[in-house]
Amino acid sequence: MSDEWAELNDRQRAYLRALYDCDQATEAMRRERAARGAYDRTSASEWRWQMYGPVAPPSALYTALLSARLVDPGTGATWHAMEDRGLVRCRSVPDALGVPLLEV
Repeated sequence: MSDEWAELNDRQRAYLRALYDCDQATEAMRRERAARGAYDRTSASEWRWQMYGPVAPPSALYTALLSARLVDPGTGATWHAMEDRGLVRCRSVPDALGVPLLEV
């Protein structure tokens, strides 16, 4: 176990696991599409961003955390605490109406 992992609390570990699972699901879907001939040249630095939201329908990442009962007013602070440690990157992207959405 790395020192960084040991320093995380259970909530932060759960967030990283959910993020990793969503990333791996996206990668598998892209591989499957490419095998069917629908190759997409979008760089990994772009497609690896995972939408958190809020969006409708809920994103896979939001749904995973909601299922684990980890969505609450502290969600943004949890992502940003991990960003401060250099474990994830967060960005805000506007939806069609200009409402900011969180991507990790």
